[in-house]
Amino acid sequence: MRGARLAVALVFVGILMVALASWFVLSRTKRNRQAIPVRTSAFVLSGGTTGSASWLRCSDGQVVVIGTGAESDARKLIESLDAYGITTIDLVILPHPYSDVTAGFSNLQSRYRIRHVWVSSVAPINRHNGQAMESIKAAGVPMTIVHRGDRMQLGDLHIDVLSPPVARITGRPSAGNNSVVVRLSTPIFSLLHLGGIGLSGQRALLKGVSSQQLKCDIVVLPRVSSSDELLAELLQATSGGYFIVEGQSDDLDTTLLNKTSGTFIDVSAAAKPPLFFLDETGVRQVF
Repeated sequence: MRGARLAVALVFVGILMVALASWFVLSRTKRNRQAIPVRTSAFVLSGGTTGSASWLRCSDGQVVVIGTGAESDARKLIESLDAYGITTIDLVILPHPYSDVTAGFSNLQSRYRIRHVWVSSVAPINRHNGQAMESIKAAGVPMTIVHRGDRMQLGDLHIDVLSPPVARITGRPSAGNNSVVVRLSTPIFSLLHLGGIGLSGQRALLKGVSSQQLKCDIVVLPRVSSSDELLAELLQATSGGYFIVEGQSDDLDTTLLNKTSGTFIDVSAAAKPPLFFLDETGVRQVF
């Protein structure tokens, strides 16, 4: 009899300890979770110190991830998505096959429901891109190789592909020059993500896309080689209120960026991931 009572007591204590542990985890998660105001879209550059990793949550809940970053950026991306309670990603864009935007995909795939993936190429040019392609295939996630003219609509968000051209750019490094460039827009804001596009790709973009499509409130630039003349032309064409640079290399001349009329932000030098709220009051950086 005494043994039975002891067993019941031990079970009760075990249940109580599990309940307390669960409460602690849930309360901590709730405290760490951040809120996005009602009817407001949020754009977060959660990685971008070594590669490209950013995401947009629309005002009606859809989520777009652009680049999953190098491995260090991928951890920051996941932390950022978790902090805002994201569980489903409507679209992941992998701008090019290099590891600085694909290395984190497999971890992302294992943690979130992903509804669609856009890529510039499925060529397994490195192990990270090969792993990403295998993860997409194994999970049965729809994947599209996109080019200029392709588009998707998520609620009131329009996603337009501005590059690469249908006839791909040849020569080295062709993968970078054929990076996916997207314009994300609603009636309230517009955002241009250049996705790691190389020098020849930049020239083709400026020749093949109208100035109206290039002008956006926020422009995300990669740190890639660009002549001063071409960079100046690109900055004038895009005419953003915010120019944001991802990556650590010093290939991009930031002196020109500092001379622009917009606000220049270097993600690698930022104290914390840059966050923007976008709604009827305009586009504003949140500190």
